[in-house]
Amino acid sequence: MRSATTTNEKAEILKANFFPPPPPAEITDIEGTIYPAPFETATTISMSQLQRAIEKLMPKKAPGPDEILNLILKKCFGTLQHHLLLLV
Repeated sequence: MRSATTTNEKAEILKANFFPPPPPAEITDIEGTIYPAPFETATTISMSQLQRAIEKLMPKKAPGPDEILNLILKKCFGTLQHHLLLLV
C-alpha cells in the first residue's frame, strides 16, 4: 500500500484506483465498410424553389442538429438567400 503525503500524490492514487484505464477494444468482428460509388446529378435548385421551401417552413418548430431556428431562416432570408442557395 502506497502512502501519499501531498495532495497531488493523493489525487493520483485515487485516480488510479477509481478510474483505471479502459481495457483495449475488441475489434476482431468489425469488417471493412464498402461505400457505393458517388454519382453525378444534374439537379439544380433555383432561387424561387429555395424561397418557396423557406416560406413553407413552420416558424416555431424545434431546430435540427444545426440549431438554426426556422424563424431565423424566414426572417433573414433576404440577407442569407445567396449563401443558402450555394449550400443547397
